[in-house]
Amino acid sequence: MYKSFEIHQDGRVFNSLPDNSQSRVKKLSKKHTREIFMQVDKLKLNHPSFNHPGNMTWFIKYYFAGDSTEFKWGESQFSVPNEIKDFYTQLNTIVK
Repeated sequence: MYKSFEIHQDGRVFNSLPDNSQSRVKKLSKKHTREIFMQVDKLKLNHPSFNHPGNMTWFIKYYFAGDSTEFKWGESQFSVPNEIKDFYTQLNTIVK
């Protein structure tokens, strides 16, 4: 079982439900949304991908214009870069 959220470029935040539907959680300000997407672009440049899922897996996935970047972690042998983990924590605070 997993919990997944989507943040759209217009600031809408959705919770993805188990039946593949979505429920709207909130709408972020334009400024806050722009800052989030700027951080994603910076992460993509510094860490093109990170794919080390484990028994318990955390992830951030970014889609834009048919392109996607994904950061998955949980495998105990690999440490996720701190800036990805910090961004994940920040996103979770925002969506709640």
